[in-house]
Amino acid sequence: MTTIKLVTVLAVVLSASYAFAHEGMHGPGSEVDYDGNGVLSLAEFSLSGLAEGLTDAQIAELFAHLDLDESFYLTSPEFIRGLAPQG
Repeated sequence: MTTIKLVTVLAVVLSASYAFAHEGMHGPGSEVDYDGNGVLSLAEFSLSGLAEGLTDAQIAELFAHLDLDESFYLTSPEFIRGLAPQG
């Protein structure tokens, strides 16, 4: 499944530069917070290249998986925890 592969690849990439994040986008994910508001919208996530090669539906599914508080925005902690290997 493409989404699972993407999540695995992103988790490996992020673990190389892992940082304990606090509120807002500091560390992983901050480079794609284009408007600087401290969170990632679905549009920013889509444009970031992190979901390259996925359909719009797959991007929305991955974003929803990462959006743990269902706020329609990703904070750095959600970004990190959502991509961490489960197990």
